[in-house]
Amino acid sequence: MSPQIEQPQGVRFVTISLHQHAGPRLTPCVAEGDSVRLGTKLADSADWNAVPVHSSVSGFVSKITPDAIRIESDESDRLDHSIQPRHEIPKDPDELAQILRDCGVVDLDGSGVPAHVSLTEALRYGVRVLILNGCESEPFLTADHLLMLTHPLEILKGAELLRLASGAARAVIASERNKLEAVEVLKSKNYNLKIETVDVIALPVRYPQGAHRALAEAVLNRRLRKNEPLLEVGVLVQNVATAFAAYEAVYLGRPLYRRAVTVSGPCVVEPKNVWARLGMRAADLVRSAKGLMREPTRLIF
Repeated sequence: MSPQIEQPQGVRFVTISLHQHAGPRLTPCVAEGDSVRLGTKLADSADWNAVPVHSSVSGFVSKITPDAIRIESDESDRLDHSIQPRHEIPKDPDELAQILRDCGVVDLDGSGVPAHVSLTEALRYGVRVLILNGCESEPFLTADHLLMLTHPLEILKGAELLRLASGAARAVIASERNKLEAVEVLKSKNYNLKIETVDVIALPVRYPQGAHRALAEAVLNRRLRKNEPLLEVGVLVQNVATAFAAYEAVYLGRPLYRRAVTVSGPCVVEPKNVWARLGMRAADLVRSAKGLMREPTRLIF
């Protein structure tokens, strides 16, 4: 498997959903025929529990339905003019939450909950510890591991942003002992950054170490009561990929239009990690790994 997260080739179009895990359907703010760039806002809602969606390619809007917006790609990846690096990094939790919302950042742990909603709720509960999940216990998955290896500075700075936004006293980036290279890279980079409120630890390899409750118990080194909400224990768990997305949003002004995804398995010709674009077809992701060498018995998402 390649030691880099690769850009997918030949993405001819993307289909951006107007429905989210939480909150109402989004309202388009573009029309059919409009020219868009990478990161152009496509749809939004006045509801605080929703986040806007942005184009993951440059090109033009070819179709709008009640469910989705289709963008035909010109494959040039021209950035939207609104995307500009930020010279002064805010530390106010409310300001950080607003930036994350405007950039469409959601929890990248699979829940899809808007990050600003999780963080403001954590602030209200008075959480003490923010845990950044880098365990990736599921077989075959290596995207978070590779993200930690290739973008440690961004993850460390993003972890501090999420800590500030959540009001936690400290942040802990937790991985497993079979990923010691990533742990050492993060520790080495933090030695230079000197972010004293962010720790990096290695936990025993145990399934499902990456599950939020199991992870919280391992970091706190104590058992939690059954069904005890983590926020009431003073803990918020986020993913290391969310920290990376927070860095890109706050430091670079870049909305969430991509994430690292593993395409792997014995049927895949060239297993790799890919910067999957929002709205990509699964077939295009498989094609980015040179396709399948034989008919698979099962596909797992």
